[in-house]
Amino acid sequence: MEEWITMILQVFGELIFQLLLEVISEIGIRTFTGRMRSPGDAPSTAFLGYLLLGGIIAAISLLFVPHHLISSPFGRIANMVLTPLLVGGFMMRLGSWRERRNQKLIRLDEFAFGYCFALEIALIRFFFAKT
Repeated sequence: MEEWITMILQVFGELIFQLLLEVISEIGIRTFTGRMRSPGDAPSTAFLGYLLLGGIIAAISLLFVPHHLISSPFGRIANMVLTPLLVGGFMMRLGSWRERRNQKLIRLDEFAFGYCFALEIALIRFFFAKT
């Protein structure tokens, strides 16, 4: 029972860590580019850009947190599947909140782009973080 609680807390820690990385990235995109979503934007270009940005952010995170936050191999796999879904859902809800307040949206405020960004972070950390 104690092992399950430990694994749940570790997965929750990884979720919070990835949420922070994604929110910080969104703030950076909004602050430094000033580029908001427009109807003519190519989703495929944005998708590739967010994969690249997610990879860069994950690589930088490995400099500061080089070890897995989750000790069990099963937990790391569960994290790779569940965390991007949860982070993508969070970003979608954040986008809905921004839309209700008439704030401009970026692609990261959509589920698919938030998911692909978080998935890239999870994959890079899964394969390259130390055990």
